[in-house]
Amino acid sequence: MTYERTKKPRKTGWIWAAVVIVGVVVSVPLLIQDRDGNRLLAHARRRGVGVMQYQWLTDHEILYTEIWRTAKPHNRVVKRNVETGVISPVRPFANNQRNFAIGEMESTLSPDRKTLIWIGSSYEVLPLGSSKQDQFPHPLSNAKSLSVPLPPGIGMQQILGVTAKNEAIISRQRGAVVDEFLAVDIAPNPPIVRNLRFAVPPNADIEEIVLSPQGDRLAWKNNTWNNWRSWVSAMTSGKQQGRNSEYAIWVSRLDGSGMRQLGYERLPGIGGSPIEHLRWLPDGKTVSFVYKNGLYTIPAE
Repeated sequence: MTYERTKKPRKTGWIWAAVVIVGVVVSVPLLIQDRDGNRLLAHARRRGVGVMQYQWLTDHEILYTEIWRTAKPHNRVVKRNVETGVISPVRPFANNQRNFAIGEMESTLSPDRKTLIWIGSSYEVLPLGSSKQDQFPHPLSNAKSLSVPLPPGIGMQQILGVTAKNEAIISRQRGAVVDEFLAVDIAPNPPIVRNLRFAVPPNADIEEIVLSPQGDRLAWKNNTWNNWRSWVSAMTSGKQQGRNSEYAIWVSRLDGSGMRQLGYERLPGIGGSPIEHLRWLPDGKTVSFVYKNGLYTIPAE
């Protein structure tokens, strides 16, 4: 009679299951955070103090207004070199504003970077190379007035900028929802309006959209409430996280293709956005933003 030695089954299944569970619990927090616990700031560079409604004059200089109430009437346009921190006055301007409220600091820079339009409540047009000052509207050189009938739609309309094809890009947005993009060819008379195909960052409320100076790329700032990272963090830490918001910056082509996240910032609880004043630098390769009173730049390539 031949006896075969019976092998006792090895009880390893539960051991491997435990290893997998422990590995997931340990590694997930590492996957959702980088070394600094903040993906956006870990890749961004601080460029000095942040200011409201700044504009990029060059890749190294920002332009903004310093405004006081009428009791202290020495308002001026200044520029600051973000490499050296040196602030230089550009020109003074008179204060004709009718009130001092939200929106008084808003301004926009002309495409040739020679004129600043300070919006405020008086719409002052300030040529940077002179002390001349006009109130908008005013006779701009080679300017023409256009009446463009747009397709029926609802929501807020915002002109994002003009492309190299001389098309004005308009977004229509209801709150945080983008309904459509329109391209207005301003060369023909009457102008030709067409709908653009577009895509937005996934699962998020859109707060800012900025067209690049070259007119071929978009930068987006959005926020997502109670995202999966917050849920995993709550599960792994055992602490109630409450309502979490994740603010992120994305870049894409004009049609939304090539969508890529540059980074995000998580904010526990309910509060205002920690990321503000999204801008493109003139090179079209870098994006800037203000975070907790600091000006930051981050590569968008």
